[in-house]
Amino acid sequence: MPRTPWDRSFKHFFGRFFSSLGITPLTEYPVAQEALTIDVVVRLGKGDLEKLSAMTPFYFFLIHNLIEFKSPRDPLTLSEYRLIIGRVYVYLSQQKDISRHRV
Repeated sequence: MPRTPWDRSFKHFFGRFFSSLGITPLTEYPVAQEALTIDVVVRLGKGDLEKLSAMTPFYFFLIHNLIEFKSPRDPLTLSEYRLIIGRVYVYLSQQKDISRHRV
């Protein structure tokens, strides 16, 4: 995504502002050290929900369904939960056909 013309000025201003208070800001901070992946994404088309309802226990699925696997060796911690929620929001930000009632 191209940067806005004032991107560098914005970062420079806040860098100087917080530095003047003795606080060191970080710019261009990487928020993930590994790939942000979702274990399984199931997108339903027309008629798919009827098939799922009739033949599987996934009657509650919506249009976009994100599945994350957990196990005793990979427990769901608060930190892991937050990471999963972050992945969900990244996924949602990339979808053009999302409405809040279809996720």
